[in-house]
Amino acid sequence: QIQLLCVGKLKEDFYRNLIVDMEQRIKRRCHFDICQIPDLSISKNAGKKEAEQVVLREGKSLLQHIPDDAYVIALCIDGRELRSSEHKNVLQNAKDRGYQKFVYIIGGSLGLSADVVKRADYKLSFSKMTFPHQLMRVMVLEELVHIL
Repeated sequence: QIQLLCVGKLKEDFYRNLIVDMEQRIKRRCHFDICQIPDLSISKNAGKKEAEQVVLREGKSLLQHIPDDAYVIALCIDGRELRSSEHKNVLQNAKDRGYQKFVYIIGGSLGLSADVVKRADYKLSFSKMTFPHQLMRVMVLEELVHIL
């Protein structure tokens, strides 16, 4: 059982179409769902304190959607970069330890709260570069299609 937990809704049709296709391919191999929590608005002139509050509130919402018995993989720029075969091994090792539920978390445009990162069992990075969080959904799903 795999869940993709992310902040915000996709606005672009081309991302939505890609995700629908990949979601169907993944569902042929395992139970899969995507859970989207609302992203919180922030003013353009927001200071650091306001941005931190948004990240904290989004983090609390994300944490409420994570089952206690899930193996959590947080997408973080400072996470480990893996080859697909290594990523598959991470999942297999967790399965061997008895995990049956896996949750991938993609934060909003401001990132993940420290509490969410602390809850993660694994921090995964696709690159040291920064990508839009909408594109990261497509990238995670493409990786799952490849390794499942």
